[in-house]
Amino acid sequence: MVTLDKAPRPFIALVQDGTVINTVAAPTTDRAAEELYVEAFTHCLEVHEVTAIDRFEAHTQVLATLV
Repeated sequence: MVTLDKAPRPFIALVQDGTVINTVAAPTTDRAAEELYVEAFTHCLEVHEVTAIDRFEAHTQVLATLV
């Protein structure tokens, strides 16, 4: 029997004009986080941090906050 780990973890959702562009696992290092935020700023993206069990749930949580 295979059991999937369903522990919540941090995700970052990138949003532009009310549309979720991408959802990724939160960076684990300060440098990677800084690069992500600079990239988001460069492309005028909003950054939403959420805790979820997978990318789909993270995407859904961010959509709920945009309504």
